[in-house]
Amino acid sequence: MSCYMVEPSTIEKILTHLEQINQLDNLIHAGHLLLAHGREPVCLGNVAWQTAADGLQTMNAEAVVAYYGTERLYPEETTLWLVDTVRRAATRPVSTYKALDCYLYQCCEGDIPSSPLYLWLHEQQTKLAHSIMRHLPEYEAAPWG
Repeated sequence: MSCYMVEPSTIEKILTHLEQINQLDNLIHAGHLLLAHGREPVCLGNVAWQTAADGLQTMNAEAVVAYYGTERLYPEETTLWLVDTVRRAATRPVSTYKALDCYLYQCCEGDIPSSPLYLWLHEQQTKLAHSIMRHLPEYEAAPWG
C-alpha cells in the first residue's frame, strides 16, 4: 500500500459533484471543513470553491504525513493550488464515484478516517453509489419486494 497526493482534477471532480447536488456550501457551513492545524471553517462567499479545495487537499496531505511520518513529502509549492473558477462541466456519476473512492483511499491514514470531513465525504459517496445503482437497467428490471 502507498499514500499519495491526488491530482487536482480528482478534487475538482469531487467538488463539481458536490456543487451540482447543492452540497458544496454544506461542506463548508456544516463545519465539516476544517483547514490545516484545526483552524475554523472559512466561508468567504465567492471563494467557497477554493476554500473547499484547500480543505480537501489539506486532509489528503495530513494522511500522507500520517503514512510516511514526514512533511517533506508534501511540497510547499502544492499547498494552495488555485482551481479554475470557470463554470465547470457536469461530472459523470461513475467517474465522480471513482474520484471519491481514490480520494478517500488516499486519506485513509492516521485519525483521518474518523474525522467529520472524511465521514461526511464517505456518506456522500454512499449516496452517489445508491443513485448510480437506481439508474441501472438491472435495478429497474429487478422485482420489488
